[in-house]
Amino acid sequence: MNKVLEGKVITELSRSPKVGLDLFLFSQCEPVLAMQGWDRIATARSDQNGHFLFNISEAGPYELRWKHDADVIEHEIHIGDFDNRKYIEVIYLNKERKTFPWLVEI
Repeated sequence: MNKVLEGKVITELSRSPKVGLDLFLFSQCEPVLAMQGWDRIATARSDQNGHFLFNISEAGPYELRWKHDADVIEHEIHIGDFDNRKYIEVIYLNKERKTFPWLVEI
């Protein structure tokens, strides 16, 4: 049975849509040697309205992850299994870059 997980990404402070954020959906795989792992089953990118959508057939539970830079995954949302359709809202945290005036780039 196909399911749809959709949502919207908004920035924390301005509450405006976050465009172009890569989101990764993982499904929990069977325990192996008493350890549980996660398999990536889908990838989506938020559009100009912050909207994203996954069409999935794998059973849950699920974990939705997203990243700020490079390959560092900084946030995740755990989602239980569901039927048919589910909508979630992702808050993209605005991070300040700290600059130190005494540092000089060479």
